Parts: sequence; structure tokens; C-alpha cells
Amino acid sequence: SIGDLSHEGNDANISGGSLTYGPVATGAGLVGWSGFTDSIYARATQSHDMGNGAAFSFMGWFKTTHTGSYQYICSVSKADGTGRAGLALDVSSGEPYFWDSTNSSTDFINLSCGDMRDGQWHHIAGSMNYGSSATTKKFYVDGVLVKSASKAILNLTGASKWNIGHYTSDGSDVNYTFQGQLALVKFSGGTVADAGNQVPTDEQMWQIYNEERPLFNEGAQCNLYGSSAT
Repeated sequence: SIGDLSHEGNDANISGGSLTYGPVATGAGLVGWSGFTDSIYARATQSHDMGNGAAFSFMGWFKTTHTGSYQYICSVSKADGTGRAGLALDVSSGEPYFWDSTNSSTDFINLSCGDMRDGQWHHIAGSMNYGSSATTKKFYVDGVLVKSASKAILNLTGASKWNIGHYTSDGSDVNYTFQGQLALVKFSGGTVADAGNQVPTDEQMWQIYNEERPLFNEGAQCNLYGSSAT
């Protein structure tokens, strides 16, 4: 499994075989995962109520040179497939985009980010904040906010498929697997009552990127101190 280092301890099980993991750079302490296919994938299945409209964020680091297909860094969905969202790279342009099943990706792609299938490590993040009839949808690339817009809400009550390196409609299929290396994939969210504490601010997204970026340098070492996941 791929370990969940949050207080949830909701590890992503690897199904269908074995994924490959190795240092993100020569001599680095941080490892990344690769080898995703339609039959070998990683997914956590604990159910969480993200709300309607959903308050959530997801993010991750990726590196790839593959150009032959769409590639999902991560995605989330309900068991019945009625609510879905994901972060991916476009097959044609190589640009990143933030898709969700309510709003599609038409205005969260082609944002002049350029082709990111350059064999370098990049960070991508998306968030939707709680709203009763509309939500603020935001998209970040390498720590920078590249798109923010008021969009229709997304229903993620009972979200139960937390997918690393692929997209699924309802858990019964595996599509658009990532053809490169992934690291530090994160999901966060909560119910309406605590929605304000679940979505990182622009400043926090920039801080996450800046504090994690040195871990991808050659020889970079990192340690986790203590024995408690809380």
C-alpha cells in the first residue's frame, strides 16, 4: 500500500500487482511511485462527507515525458459516480487541468502553463470552497494561482474513491493512468460545519510548494519525528 501519513491513516491499497517506488532524485530521501496501468493502480476507499457543495482540495507532485494519452495525477469520486473530480495533463498540449463532473474542464485548461511533460518535477493543486449554490474553484501550478472562478457546486457527500495515478467513474473502472512518477499526493476536505478549515488559502498553497520543493533536489534528506500520526 501507499501510506497515508495524515491522522486518518487511510492507506491507498495497490491492486493488480506491484508499483515501483524509488528516490525522486539521486540520493534523495523522498521516494516517488510509478508503474501505473489499467490493471495496477492505487486507491483508498474510506467514505467521507465533503459536502454539497463540496469543500475540498487535492494536490501532488509529478514528473513525466509521456505524450500518448491523458494522465491523471489524482482523482476523487462517489461510489455511484454522481460526483467526480481530478487533476490531469492534457494529451495534446501537455498542459495541466482541473476537471469536475459538474463544470467540466473547459475553462480550467489552456491557461498558458505550457507543456509540463518535460521530465521535471512540478506541483499541481485544485480546490473548491463551500457554497450553497455556487463555489469558488481554484487551480494552482507550481504554487501559483493560475485560475479562480465562481462555478456550480459539486456534490461529494459520501466520497469514497481516493485515486492515485488514475481516474475512475465510480470505482469499477481504471482510466487515464499516469505514465511517470508521483509523490506527496494529498486530499483534504470536510463537512459544511468545518469547511472553512479544509481548503488551503493562496498563501498556504504557495507555502506548501516552497517547503516541499527542496525535497526534490539531489541528496535532499528528510525525517519524520515522533511515533504519532496525529
